[in-house]
Amino acid sequence: MVIQIHLGYTYDWDNMKQDNVDMLKSIGVEVVKVEQGDWSNLLYRNSYCFKWKGLIESDVDYELLVDADTLFLDNVDDILENFDGNELIVVPEYLRKDTRAGNLFNIGFMGYKKTSKYLLEQSVERCKTKDYTTEMFELCNIIEEQSIKVKELPYQQYMPLWHNHKIKKDVAVENGKFVVHDENNNKLRFYHFTTHIDPFMGSPVLRFGLDHNTTARMWVKRFDNPVGLIYSYFNFAEDFNTIKETIEQWKLKR
Repeated sequence: MVIQIHLGYTYDWDNMKQDNVDMLKSIGVEVVKVEQGDWSNLLYRNSYCFKWKGLIESDVDYELLVDADTLFLDNVDDILENFDGNELIVVPEYLRKDTRAGNLFNIGFMGYKKTSKYLLEQSVERCKTKDYTTEMFELCNIIEEQSIKVKELPYQQYMPLWHNHKIKKDVAVENGKFVVHDENNNKLRFYHFTTHIDPFMGSPVLRFGLDHNTTARMWVKRFDNPVGLIYSYFNFAEDFNTIKETIEQWKLKR
């Protein structure tokens, strides 16, 4: 039996520009088109169910769903090999250090099995009957109500969100690769910057599309956090649009 694990692809739920599709294809990233179909805007966009629609329609055995505003600091291929009898692999949300946000998980990181598709389908059905909810709120409620088994990864390593951006972090280079540790010497494997982060109050959300000075001002002065400067380094060292290595070629260099 062949187990299909799909990591090198992205979902296009809102008509990605062809130039972007071509660039991603050139570095080995497949773009999977998601069609809204007869789903209402309230369901598809406002409740963020476009994310579940892509997964529900997928035929992959195991998937790792991550947000675009993320930085991989380690090889995380091992995660999907260790569900340990659980339906999902998730990271709980923490608003600040040691303050968990109820039963919520963050969509920025979720390991998913094809056999767990029924949970996503149930959450979509709930979203159809509610005006003010999201796909993740309903999924978390279903998991709690039905006592679904999930594997929770430590947020310190995978999801230092929101106020936790301000927790002290150190960036170093080891064997030619960036390594990030927090104040408790936890090695971060993955960093989700979150749409909460912006350079000034009332400004557009910063997704590292602004100039280097603005990026440095926001991360260093506002959050006293050096992690965002890794993006600036990559922008100076090599424009993302010029990277032509495929995923397999890049893996050989790690």
